[in-house]
Formats: sequence, C-alpha cells, structure tokens
Amino acid sequence: MIKSDKQLRQEAIAVLVELGVCRYLKDIDLYHGRANSDGKRFSVRNLDNSGDNTGNRNVSSMSGLYTAKKDIATEFAEIRARFKGGKAELHKIVGINEDDVIFDLTFEKSFISEKDMPRLARAFRVLTNFSVSNLLPINFDYKDVYYSVIFPVLREQATPLLSFRKENDVVKQAKKRFEEVKSKLKSDGDIDKLRNLDIDDKTFERLVRDYISARNTRILLRVVPFDVLDKASDGKDVFYNDEYYSLNGRYVSAWIANNHIAGFKYLVNSATLGKKIDICHLVNVQQIMTERDFGEYYQNLMQLEEVATKRFSDLIPAEFEEFFASASGWELVWLASKDAECKALYDKKAGIWEGWTVGQHTASVVDFFDTYYSDSLPDNMQSIMKLILLAHDIGKGVASEKHFPQELENQRNVDTLLDSLEIKKGVKDIVKFAIGEGQRYTSSILIQENEEQKDKMVSQGLLNEGNRYDREKRLIKQMNEKCAEVLKKAFGESPKQEEVDVLRNLCLILQFCDSGAYTYYAKINEGQAYVTGGNARFTRSFEQTNKNTPLLKKSQKLGLVLTTNQRLLQSQDEISLPLRVL
Repeated sequence: MIKSDKQLRQEAIAVLVELGVCRYLKDIDLYHGRANSDGKRFSVRNLDNSGDNTGNRNVSSMSGLYTAKKDIATEFAEIRARFKGGKAELHKIVGINEDDVIFDLTFEKSFISEKDMPRLARAFRVLTNFSVSNLLPINFDYKDVYYSVIFPVLREQATPLLSFRKENDVVKQAKKRFEEVKSKLKSDGDIDKLRNLDIDDKTFERLVRDYISARNTRILLRVVPFDVLDKASDGKDVFYNDEYYSLNGRYVSAWIANNHIAGFKYLVNSATLGKKIDICHLVNVQQIMTERDFGEYYQNLMQLEEVATKRFSDLIPAEFEEFFASASGWELVWLASKDAECKALYDKKAGIWEGWTVGQHTASVVDFFDTYYSDSLPDNMQSIMKLILLAHDIGKGVASEKHFPQELENQRNVDTLLDSLEIKKGVKDIVKFAIGEGQRYTSSILIQENEEQKDKMVSQGLLNEGNRYDREKRLIKQMNEKCAEVLKKAFGESPKQEEVDVLRNLCLILQFCDSGAYTYYAKINEGQAYVTGGNARFTRSFEQTNKNTPLLKKSQKLGLVLTTNQRLLQSQDEISLPLRVL
C-alpha cells in the first residue's frame, strides 16, 4: 500500500505511544496552577514569549506553559497565592489537535524489550525523514552561496556528523572554496553570479555553521533523540562518541512542529514546592486552551454559525431540508430519478475508471460527505450541501459521450434537476456557482500547484517562503468577490463576510468530497489497498480523510475545510478567515 509522509508519521507516533515514549495530549489530564493577584482573566491564547506571562523561553520559540497533574498544580497555585497575596486559580488545559503528543524525556530505554528496539529506531527514523533543506528553510538570499560552496564542501566530508573539532576545519575549507569560486567568476567576467555571492565573512561563517548544526541535529535525533531534545531545550550541545556536537534550535523547533509534539514531560526540582515533581512543559500554545476558553470559543463559534448560515437555510423549504439532511446518497439519486429526464442523466456512464454511472458516482460523493465532512457544517447547512453534491456531475455522462467540456454540460442540464425538485431561484444561483465557477476556483487553489511542487520550487530558488501563497491569496480574493456577487442576487442585498466564507467552504467541501470519494470507494473495493486512479489529488484527499486519522470532534468545529482555509489565507488583513475561529 502506498502511504503518504503524513500517514507514515502518524504510524511512527502511534508506535512511540505504544512503547511509552509519548502520550496523546487528549489522553492526559493537565492543569496549570497560578496566582491571580491583579484580578485579570488568564487565557493561554494571550501568552507570548516576553516573559511577562510565563517567564519562559523554549526551543520552539513559541510561548511555553508549565502544567502538571491536578494535585501538583493545585498545590503550586495555593503556595504562589500565599506568596503574592492573590487568589489561587486552577485551569484545566485542553488541546485542539487530535494528533498532538507529549514527549516523555524521563523515558528509560531499558523499559523497551529487545524485540521492540528496532521498532523504536524505525519510528525515530521516520520522524526525521526530512532533508535539512526542507525542514530548515534555507535563506534564499544566499542560495548561490549554499549551492556553489557550502553543499559541495560538506559532500566531500568523510562523515556527515561534524564535531566542534572538525567543524572549524570545514569552515576553513568552505572559506577557501568560497574565495576560489569568486576568483573564477571574476576571471570569467560573470558579474551577475559574482554579485549573488556578495556576503561578508561573518555571515558566511554563520551560514556554514548553521547548516552543519542542522545536519548534526537531524542525524543525532535518530541515534540519541532524548539527549538532543533535552539539551536543545536548554540551548546546549550534545556529547556523543567522545565528541561534542553543535545542535540547531531552529531545526529542533521545526521537527517538533512537524511531528505534532505539543510539549515535554520531565522531572524538575521545584523551588516553590520544595520537592521534585513531574511537569509537562507545553510549547505549542497555539494548539491549546483552558477549558473555560474552549467553552467560550465553542459558544462564540455556534453564534457565528447561526449568523453565517441563517439566510442560506431560509431559502430551503422545511420539508425539503429535513429529507435531504438525513438521506443517503442512493436515496437522493433515487428521489431525483423519479423524473425521467433526470433518471436518463444519472444512468449514463460517468466515463471514469471505476466504470460507474453518474448516479453511482454521485451517491458515493454524498456518502463520503456524510462519513467525513458533515461535521464541518452546522445542521441547517446539510441539505444545501447535499443538493450541491447531487447536482455537481449532472452533465458528466453527456460530456463523456460527446467529448464536450463537463462544466458546460453541467450548466446546461442542472436546471432539469433543480426544476424537478422545485428549487427556488436563489438556491439555484448558489448551486450553479458551486458546481461551476466555484469548483474551478477550488481546483486551481488546491490542486494545480500542490505543496510538494512548491517545496521543490523553493529548494530550487524559484519560489521563496514569502510568496509561497501569493497565487492562492489572489485566487481566494477573486473567489470571495464572486461569492459575494452570487449571494447578493440570492439574498437581495449584500452578504456579510461570514456568509461569503460559508459559500466558499461549500465549494471547498465539494472539491474534497468529489476527489476523495474515488479513493474511498476504491479502498473498500480493494480491501486495505486503495487505488489512486492515477491522480495525485485523489491520494491527497484520501490522506486528509483517512478513517484511521480521527477528524476533529464536532464540538471543536475546525474540520479540514477550515484548516485548509487558514493555510491558504495567510493574511487576515487581505481576507478574513472563515468563521474567524483561529
């Protein structure tokens, strides 16, 4: 079975959890005890690294929060309250991401059986299976320096691990090579390339040492991971095989984030409590909340959903809404096929590799939505989403027979379906946009240039991290404008931004379900080995909705669609985030 990097990482983390190296944050009851002396409300979301709130910096360069079991946190809060003359507060901590884990730095490898040692080693190998260039973004202001000098010199070394003693020699070799390269370019009269190598000695040495330390860190994470994480968190270096090796904090930070490590458990001598205690130091506070924050967050989200979706649901007749919300894919196709013209459209061959009819494919897409994405929308939006799914390929069979563009045939034939169901004009406009221009936008945004292609372009210096999402931002902005036009016609007045976000999300869900349903049903048909159908988008959609990967709970309401929007819409100034939940 072909597995994605994400699936391999999840399996590796599962092995570490099984062996006791990690625990999922969702499975641990963690509390933060503190004294409130000024009466201000405490919220994890407001923490920063200035030291005003936590007095703590950490390797991830993100805010850190000390947590512990309830009894320890309570004791700490009470003692601090007596010292400061404030009120003791105890806050239960909850996580947002189901995959987040706590890494146990107190773990003893002696607890692992000889049979399980290879599994432990394999798991760490998977978690470090990223090149230094990918996980530590190279400064592309100096890409020619890396490619012309640093990489070639490092490739000549007999060993990839470079201790402090050897590191100085390599820096000298790199400086010598640097001068040779510049001298040759000068003699060749290549002024442009020479200009790209314009860098002072101090910066050049920093680049060399930075890359050496990142490469050291990657290798040492495979052989002595506990030492690396323990030392790197304190900004120290590692002693291994009678040599000292420099570590790279930025690489460790990227490794932590990439592998969903939310924090570390270790023993400390607490001066406040006067004893040794177990603590969990949470380093990814963007993914955690207090229980109170979470309750308010959920309540606010529900209110936003009600505001954002009321006018959509008002367009749908109550009896129609009730049936569509609960019906399966086959039931919806059956209902539509009561009309003879619609039945003829759904009975046509879809022209896809499974050999299905349009009706069979449509039913599979609706069922895929019910299985994976229904929790990404409030209850009153289920019917309009399923109507969009029911209509999305209505002209696919005709297009396949006549070799015409499918979008054109969809628009020509969709009225046959919508009129047979007595759908009002406002809803018609929304459906036609979603299966036409809307799907064209989401295809361009999510598929045409995937993340792997962009990573390659970044490594080649054809794209930098700063403009990685510029194209998507422009498309999203255009899509927002089109969504607003459609909704203005449907509602009879200009829509709110939340309503624009909802229509965009309907289009995104259609894209995920349309592509993902192929692989979903192929997996069912082929047992555990799923088939990609020769298109990478099927595999990517499947990876994001694999049954072995728990989706976020309905109460958390982030869902894959909103997460995708957050990734694409990097700037809230340009385009507001959907439902403004993150």
